[in-house]
Amino acid sequence: MSKLFVNTIAPNSGDTVTVSGSLVTTGKLTIGDASTDTVAFEAEISSSLIPDVGATYDLGTMSKSWRNLHAHGLGHIHTASIDRLQVLNVVSGSLIPDDDATYALGTMANSWGSLHVHGLGHIHTASIVKLSS
Repeated sequence: MSKLFVNTIAPNSGDTVTVSGSLVTTGKLTIGDASTDTVAFEAEISSSLIPDVGATYDLGTMSKSWRNLHAHGLGHIHTASIDRLQVLNVVSGSLIPDDDATYALGTMANSWGSLHVHGLGHIHTASIVKLSS
């Protein structure tokens, strides 16, 4: 395998540098030098996205949020702020009330321990209360 050592790479013409094949870097990799720069993925990600420091970085902002989250597996959320969620329909034959928006599933005093959903969950409204430990 050949190695190429350079300080600066500049395109021969235009503003694009193209690498054919695989590109492997070592050490720190910085993409862009301003918040106005963008990164577009035309390929799929084939590894985990793990921050180097826990509870430090955000995924989106209040003004630039991601649209949908699709996850298959367990989601760990330390603190949640939910604006609004929507119930679309009930799965056939399971826990179907006879009157719309009348019955509760548990109470503050008698709540369910865990909710496990395989698929998409929609909630019309939610109130998140921090419980003391």
